[in-house]
Amino acid sequence: MTWTEALDALEADLTRSRTALDDGADVAPLQDFAPPVGLGPLPVELVPRVHALLAATQSLALDLERRLHGTRRELAMLDRMRPREAAESSYVDHAV
Repeated sequence: MTWTEALDALEADLTRSRTALDDGADVAPLQDFAPPVGLGPLPVELVPRVHALLAATQSLALDLERRLHGTRRELAMLDRMRPREAAESSYVDHAV
């Protein structure tokens, strides 16, 4: 595997996750990127691509966090709207 192939795989994972998030589908957890053993140092000409992939990763993480926060707010609102059973009677029913 080459550096270009390793970055292609990372980019494909990011693209799948971004598409899933934008479509409202489940987003599979991303694996930590670890370059394959034996590639040697990153070629200088690939540094701009790595920076772009890092920015895309950070953007995806931020959007996921926003979506998670929004979902938590919606769940809290739904929980507040759910009818509650009274712990005690709210009226007394007896013959006069």
